[in-house]
Amino acid sequence: MIGLDLIALEQPQQKIYGMVIGIVTNNQDPEKLGRIKVKFPWLTNAEESKEGAESDWARIVTPMAGGDRGMFILPELEDEVLVAFEQGDISQPYVLGALWNGVDKPPIEKDEDEKNDLRVFKSRNGNKVIFDDAEGKERIVIQDKLGKNKIVIQDTIMIFNDKAKELKDLEPDKAQFTLDASATPVKITVGKDQDFLIEGTGNITFQNPDKDFAIECKNFTLKTSANTTIEAGGNAEITGDKAAFEGKSGMDLKCSSGVKVNSSSLEVS
Repeated sequence: MIGLDLIALEQPQQKIYGMVIGIVTNNQDPEKLGRIKVKFPWLTNAEESKEGAESDWARIVTPMAGGDRGMFILPELEDEVLVAFEQGDISQPYVLGALWNGVDKPPIEKDEDEKNDLRVFKSRNGNKVIFDDAEGKERIVIQDKLGKNKIVIQDTIMIFNDKAKELKDLEPDKAQFTLDASATPVKITVGKDQDFLIEGTGNITFQNPDKDFAIECKNFTLKTSANTTIEAGGNAEITGDKAAFEGKSGMDLKCSSGVKVNSSSLEVS
């Protein structure tokens, strides 16, 4: 704090009550206490540049602070902030908050009904969280700087992105994901010309013992590397324009009550 020390040597220290404007010069607190330094353009002397003297490390007022908890948001370099001093002592500064100005303007979003419905948190790189309280259109939006990847919570949860979506558990040995939609159907839609893959290293089971299970598609292929078992508790029926059954090493047909073949022609070779 060379600048303020020089001023103190040249004139008796004066108390500064009230609040003053400062510009952030340093946000890398060597003691990791979340403090910053600011310069005061209005406070200069012959030994200082016209940009102003630099303060001591200043603590920042935040909505919540405590041991390893709280809201941690440091101002960026060159941000304009509002500063006060403990008991008017210029060597004991506190930063009360940040200020927009004619150069640094707020991240304005379109507010259609002009009822102050929006609450926006936007980072330096453009990542943002939006709380929209528009009546009947309430939503929460989390999106990246380009707006290509976002989550919208509005009655339903919608995920938009231009890359692969991945749901991952940090403890794979304990992973369990449950989708419960007892009131409405569950629908998974895959975009045009996109593949849908279900893959696993363990068993994959579709289970619904009291309801029907239907698959409808153009062509259907069932392929296993070992054995295939199809079992029905009632009747089993396969219908097609033409049916072919082929066994490369043999075929067994077994029925406990007889076999009936109904055809206009029968050829066995």
